[in-house]
Amino acid sequence: MNLLATSHGSDRYKSFSSSLAACSLAPWQIALVRRYPLCLLRAHSVTSSRISHELRVEPEHLQAVLIPASLILVLSVMLTSFCNRYYHFILAQGILPGLACGMILTPVLSAAGQYFTTRRAWAMGIIVSGASVGGVVFPLALDRLLNRSSLGFGWTIRLMGFIILALLSSACLLVKEHAPRRLEHRLSLEVLKNKPYVFANVGFFLTLLGLWTPVFYIIDYAVAQGMSLEMAFYEVSILNAASILGRTLPCYVGDRMGRYNMMVFMNASSGVLLLCWTLAQSTMSITVFIWLYGFFSGAVNSLYAPCIAQSKYANLHQAPFIRSSR
Repeated sequence: MNLLATSHGSDRYKSFSSSLAACSLAPWQIALVRRYPLCLLRAHSVTSSRISHELRVEPEHLQAVLIPASLILVLSVMLTSFCNRYYHFILAQGILPGLACGMILTPVLSAAGQYFTTRRAWAMGIIVSGASVGGVVFPLALDRLLNRSSLGFGWTIRLMGFIILALLSSACLLVKEHAPRRLEHRLSLEVLKNKPYVFANVGFFLTLLGLWTPVFYIIDYAVAQGMSLEMAFYEVSILNAASILGRTLPCYVGDRMGRYNMMVFMNASSGVLLLCWTLAQSTMSITVFIWLYGFFSGAVNSLYAPCIAQSKYANLHQAPFIRSSR
């Protein structure tokens, strides 16, 4: 989601510009830029369905929302190649991708979830594992192109933008709801009476406050412990590679042993690993930590949607915050 994340620390990236944004950003400033899209991703997902309704977009025509959002996301990547001020990065790698991904996430996941019932957690886990695949490929590709080619920062980022454009184009063509229905949307506070639904969302909100911290700071932490910069870059890919398994296998088990049971175990395991993070000080221990954390935190991310779908009002027909006109 955020190209500034993986380009941070690259020699060619540091020489891209003499401006404050390109050369002298503190780790907390970079982390702040990377938090914007995550925040807006979750926040804007709440309103994406409402936007579809206000635009009179029928469920079978999700492309009317996906195409503009995809173009905004690609535009944000392309604009990053021209950034030379801190506020440029805030806009191009914070606000724009957050808004775009918020409009893409909810329609795609809701459409995919309609095709599955008994094995929904496993199916959704396979779907969201695509994010981890990108998390493996993009850091490695950026490292190669930035440090081992003559492309430079600008054209490297633009090349990433063209790749994202191709992937999003296929998504816009293929995504279609299984059972589209015409609904009259009306917000209602009655949903707050559903305690399992409320507590699940509050719990996930509190989890997200710390869940992404290793992803943001693992490169800086590894370098501070004496790891080479090249190996530190690979830690990001190792985390995402482990997350592929974490987003699929626990979901498969959760369909049989209980999705909430699996969520509690994976959440608690992620918390314990975070408390032990600073004990990892060698290259081997940091690599083991990041692999384990990628596995358990990946499960937390993928199990959230199936757990909410299991709650009493997750069924669209029963949801008190969506009233049918039929």
